[in-house]
Amino acid sequence: MFREKITGTTADRPQLGKLIKKLAPGDVVIAPAVDRLSRDTTDLLVIAREMQRAGAGIRSLSEPYLDTTSDFAEIVFAILGVAAKLERRRILERTARGRADAKANGVKFGRKPILTPHQQQEAASASKRARRSAASPVPTTSARARFHAFRQAEDAAARWPIQTT
Repeated sequence: MFREKITGTTADRPQLGKLIKKLAPGDVVIAPAVDRLSRDTTDLLVIAREMQRAGAGIRSLSEPYLDTTSDFAEIVFAILGVAAKLERRRILERTARGRADAKANGVKFGRKPILTPHQQQEAASASKRARRSAASPVPTTSARARFHAFRQAEDAAARWPIQTT
């Protein structure tokens, strides 16, 4: 039994490769659904052909009419591959719409800042002082805090450049 942890949208899947190498004539690969094999029509047909060259067939549990040991296997694969691709497109569209709605409602994505707003202000002002004079770097307690302080200070400086006269 082979179980793949990588999505069907990825062509390079180690477990699928191992499965295809171990296939012998007369073997039947049973998949829960055709979209578990691939969501791309071309990739699905390539996988099916590789399995057919090895003398093996494919059956799908959710699509009982899918049986590559019959004469109409490629037609069925092409239709199901297109359906899987359309479903993937719909999933991506729904996900993008959900992200856009969340942003519109004020949800912020990504990691939370490590520095507090007060620490960010201190880092920005220390960076400004360091740029005005040839002073030493911004004093902080740890290398990680120093990295984030410099990065956030540089971001702040880029937004509000200091003009010297």
